[in-house]
Amino acid sequence: MAAFVADAVIKRSVLELQVGSPVCDFDRVLNDVDYVEDIDKRRTTMRRDYGIVEPGFTRDPDCMWKCFSLNLSVHRLRWGVVIPPAIPIGGSRPQSVLSLDELEFELASHGQAITESGTQFRDFRRYVSNSGAAVTVTAEAFDDQMVAGSIWSVEL
Repeated sequence: MAAFVADAVIKRSVLELQVGSPVCDFDRVLNDVDYVEDIDKRRTTMRRDYGIVEPGFTRDPDCMWKCFSLNLSVHRLRWGVVIPPAIPIGGSRPQSVLSLDELEFELASHGQAITESGTQFRDFRRYVSNSGAAVTVTAEAFDDQMVAGSIWSVEL
């Protein structure tokens, strides 16, 4: 899982899906994955929840849905969340937690790094990668699995 998340951080994309991709690309790439769709009452924004992958969409002037946010909800791994089959997880079962140390090691093997950035809070730390992807990390334990230094989410 660390290799997949590091690749997403470096490329700011998931399976070649990125901010700016139309919804039809998500349908094509993640066609075998169930999702929850939430469209706002004005029908101007939409969020899809594919488990660990969460894109947000907005309508462009031609009424086409385009991705404006793309997040990896890594903290959900501990609940056995759906991982789209196309995502390489590095074994038969995904790990339930990804640590900052594991991600930093994987990024360093590609000559990349993340550094603390912005206001820091008691329970979370925010890091930014060379590519501009933001990584949120727990600063304290949430439960037995999600200890301090665990990746909460990645904003691509």
